[in-house]
Amino acid sequence: MEFAFAKSANMLEESETTFGSWFLVAFDAVARSIWKMQEWPIARKALGVVPMNVIGLVDPNIVNVLKMLKFAKNCLQHYEVHGNSTTHPVVFENLSSLPHDYKVTEAVDILIAGADTTASTLTAGFMHILSNPAIYSKLVDALRGVDVSVDDPSAARLQELEKIPYLTACVKESLRIAMPVPGRLPRIVPQDLAEPFVVDGLVIPPGTVVSMSTYTMHTNEEVWGPDARAFNPDRWLQPGAKSLEQYLCTFSKGARMCIGQNVTYAEVTIVMAYLFRNFDIRLPPDFRPPERKDLFTMEYSKPGLPLKFSSVEAR
Repeated sequence: MEFAFAKSANMLEESETTFGSWFLVAFDAVARSIWKMQEWPIARKALGVVPMNVIGLVDPNIVNVLKMLKFAKNCLQHYEVHGNSTTHPVVFENLSSLPHDYKVTEAVDILIAGADTTASTLTAGFMHILSNPAIYSKLVDALRGVDVSVDDPSAARLQELEKIPYLTACVKESLRIAMPVPGRLPRIVPQDLAEPFVVDGLVIPPGTVVSMSTYTMHTNEEVWGPDARAFNPDRWLQPGAKSLEQYLCTFSKGARMCIGQNVTYAEVTIVMAYLFRNFDIRLPPDFRPPERKDLFTMEYSKPGLPLKFSSVEAR
């Protein structure tokens, strides 16, 4: 919050009935609202002219998103008046050339981008790892067989964790199989290209809207082999596996690819290392994989991923 807005929302300190809890609800509403505004473009135009109480009668989720935008605007106004009150740089300091409204949406993008998508990646990763006893045992052995602390998420400790090959392989495979944004992300072919944009021998004219799908890329058997739809960390440990990274499109590609991809790698690595090293984790006996639905970001149906934890020390 402070990195994006130069102001905390006190989400950890406040009770369930206060602003912090509401903001978590707003997070959950973002994906559904984005999806609806893609399905019905007229809704985007209506947001600027229809009163909020009327919008709330149609869809309360969109109201929560509007409240989040209002919070972002208030934070920007606070920053413009008081400057940066934190001890670290904030996003607004590097957005001086943007119009006011663009600064707000950029800050919101940075705030929400690492929430649902990272959680979705961890959900998929844990589900597949725990569903395969061989993979689970191999990962646990790799983590408990090295002398490295996972309680301190400093850069030095992270670098140590990244040197555990099987952990890194599980992180990459989770990012591949989870596809937190599985659908097509449109791009416009630029007007000022030095050379024509050619795809499969065809020239794509400037101004054409093109797109790619993470789902299509990540399930391509020509790239990943016949087990493209299977969770297989070993694919990242084979000779030449480095070349597979060019086909990993979890964070999109190009100038507008995800700005937080390094943070995601760090978060998923640290969470997996800490939990699998310190706890025995099991799926419930009657576990059934939750239904997945593409709502711009991947959503898992209730109850999500129920897990049973027991402390390693308690055994």
